[in-house]
Amino acid sequence: MGRAATTIGERFENQPGIDAELRHTIGTTYARLGLFERAEEQLASMESQYEAWLSENADRRQKTIAQAEEEMARPLPVPAD
Repeated sequence: MGRAATTIGERFENQPGIDAELRHTIGTTYARLGLFERAEEQLASMESQYEAWLSENADRRQKTIAQAEEEMARPLPVPAD
């Protein structure tokens, strides 16, 4: 588990959501084993990865909402009789 914890950052560098989920699993496992320092390290890293993921997705969400609002503001075509 220690080896996995040290390679997560490299293996999932551009995937903060996956990185965070793995760190959560490893951190809670360490906590259940009573290895609280190791757990704290993983859970702190998990928190920063979640923040990065949420920030990245918040931008994407805002763009999607703006695009949807633009589409909704366009007048509907009126069929010719």
